Amino acid sequence: MYEPLKRILAEIVGCAPEEIPDDAQITMLEGWDSLHHLEFILALEAEFDIHIQAEEIRELVSLDLIDDYVRACAPAMSEPQGRADGI
Repeated sequence: MYEPLKRILAEIVGCAPEEIPDDAQITMLEGWDSLHHLEFILALEAEFDIHIQAEEIRELVSLDLIDDYVRACAPAMSEPQGRADGI
């Protein structure tokens, strides 16, 4: 599941997906700041047709945690549904 997450995050922070390590965290990835984190969360909601509660956004600070969350919210979705804007 990391590949769709990396693709979305890379688009937001302006790097190549392969530059994002599997253990990426908001504190260690250049460009992944609080504003980009919110953009990432909004993109995940659109991509996977899920809703992330405001209280949970602050806790989703690594790809591991985000992957677990997305799988729990949309377990039948092993691949993203795709977005109309192609991201």
